Amino acid sequence: MFTTASDAQELFCQWDAGYQPLRFVFGNVAYSIGLGRNLTGSIRKLVRGEVKQYSDIFNTTRNLALNRIIDDAKANNANSVVV
Repeated sequence: MFTTASDAQELFCQWDAGYQPLRFVFGNVAYSIGLGRNLTGSIRKLVRGEVKQYSDIFNTTRNLALNRIIDDAKANNANSVVV
């Protein structure tokens, strides 16, 4: 038994392509940006535009989580990860 974030059509397409769900893999991340970056980001968000400090943290944590998912999948002999 398993669950998926895919809708029924996506799941059918994955099965049709030969994917077989094996198990869940996880890549959780808890990350702190620190006081200095948080203060700088808070001040910058008063002005319009991208807050680079927050964008950098989102990119860092996303990549770290994806790498952890890949490592967990490899440890369980998976040959692919479908997100």
